[in-house]
Amino acid sequence: MGLFIGRMLLLPLILLSAGCGVDHHLDLSKIDNLKYSIEDEAGLPQLLPLPTNSKEFASLVEWLDQNRSGWEPLEATLLPGGLSIHGDGFDLRVVHQTAVLRYADESGEHRLLHKKIPAEKFAFLMNR
Repeated sequence: MGLFIGRMLLLPLILLSAGCGVDHHLDLSKIDNLKYSIEDEAGLPQLLPLPTNSKEFASLVEWLDQNRSGWEPLEATLLPGGLSIHGDGFDLRVVHQTAVLRYADESGEHRLLHKKIPAEKFAFLMNR
């Protein structure tokens, strides 16, 4: 009976921790090559370079740094469309109000995380 009660007391802790976000562990110091594309229904997207000395490059790296936490694991990929950013060792897709980050962690395991973001956050790339 005591074991049953102990397990019942653990259940709320497990349920509470299930909703907690995770941090991304992307090494931002290694980002020196970024390309992006805007996808739509009109064919294959063209990858465009994002120069390291541009304010857009700095804004993106700053956003990744300021948004290390609050991500949730993702089990499936998003539908086509939106904005795709490809960097050294990671991909970031933005569709509607969701950012999806894919990268390999320190152990080489691939991580797929998502996070809700304001719709206008990446407008600086959409309007280039």
